Formats: sequence, C-alpha cells, structure tokens
Amino acid sequence: MSVQLTTLDFINGLFSLLVISIAAIIGITIALKYLKYKRKLYLYWGIAYIGFYSPWWSSAFSFVSYWFTGNPLPLSLYIGVGILLIPLLIILWFLGFTEMIYQNKRKLLILIYAIIMTIFEFCIIYFLIVDPTVLGNKTAIFDIKYSLIITAYFMLINITVTITGLLFAKQSFKSEEKEIRFKGIVLVIAFLTYPICGIFDAGLDLNEIGLIIIRSLLMFGAIMFYIGFFVPKFFKKMFHLD
Repeated sequence: MSVQLTTLDFINGLFSLLVISIAAIIGITIALKYLKYKRKLYLYWGIAYIGFYSPWWSSAFSFVSYWFTGNPLPLSLYIGVGILLIPLLIILWFLGFTEMIYQNKRKLLILIYAIIMTIFEFCIIYFLIVDPTVLGNKTAIFDIKYSLIITAYFMLINITVTITGLLFAKQSFKSEEKEIRFKGIVLVIAFLTYPICGIFDAGLDLNEIGLIIIRSLLMFGAIMFYIGFFVPKFFKKMFHLD
C-alpha cells in the first residue's frame, strides 16, 4: 500500500529535487570549465559542489521513488544516499582549495580529514547494516531527524566548507581589479548562504512557506557560487565591472 502525501511532503520533495538539480547544473558547468581553462580547481570544486547538496539527495530521490513506485526510499538507503559520498567530496574540496592557497599544507590537511572521514564512514556503514535507526529516524515521508553524531558530522562539513570557502574568497579582496573583488563578495554570499540555510532546514520544523523560502535561498546560493567564478556579461554591465 502506498503512503499518502501531504502538501508539506510534496513541497519538501519537489524543492529538494529542484535544489539538487540547480546544484548539479552549476557543479557540472564549473567542472567542464576545466576543459577550457585547464584549472584543476574548477574540476575539483565543480564535482564536490554537486555532492555537498547530498543531504537533499535523499529527500529528492525518495520523492522520485514515490512517484515511480508508490513508496519512498527505505531508511537505510535514505541515509546512505545522503551521507556515504561525503568523504570523497571533502578530499576533492581540499584538492581544489590547496590548488590556490595553502599549497604547503595540502598533504597535512588531506591526511587529517581523510582519517576523520574514514572513521565516520566505517561507523556509518556499520550502523546502516546493523541498525540504521542509530543514525536517524524518519519524521515524514521525505524527511528525517538525524542522530547527534550525524548532526555533528554535518556541522563539521559545513564549518569546513564555509571557512575554506571564505579564506578562498578573501584572496579576491587583495586584487585591484573591480571584477575580481566583486567575485569575492559574491563568493562570500554563496559560502554563507549554504550553511545558514542548511542549519535552518535541518534544525527547524518549517512549514510550507518556510521550506519554499529556505530552499529558494539554497538555489540562490548555488547561482552565486557560479557567478563567483564566471561573471555574466550583463552583471558586468550592471555593476560597471568592465
């Protein structure tokens, strides 16, 4: 017997799908710029950026599963989809980050996070097999309340991405070129939007309007991330960056 959707469930699933779709388009577009500019930063961060929206993959894929099968993803698959790729993404993120700054600390940073991520990954895989409820429990058809350890895991990722992103954006403010400084400002917006919206999304029981607002801001942040690298011509004219 299939489960019945409420309006909140539908909005949650639909806007999760929209969020990961926008993030995927942005990430793929940036990654493909590597073919033109041969800058590994674009390749690493483009791929990693898609994956950093993996907490929303679960509800989005569960939403799609519901429409094709009449049932959402089971708990273990729901959790696995949203978490298991994070270690690889963090390594890619640091590879991109250290392409530009902190090159001398690349090995140390990657080693530290590789150890932390490996420990988390083994714990997550173990509990997914033995008892996934240790990691979280569904609170709605397309939503879940994660345990304290997974919440701390996501916080570590959010803090890492935000701090490294802001450090990267900070480099732009040293330039005398208006366009580069503009990119820095836009990247700051992007790197702050992601964690703030993530905290609101995960920490609050949002109603339909709240979900639409938060998920729309997440999509806005993804677009800002792209503009922080490649400013469209009409933006250059609008802000007199030429």
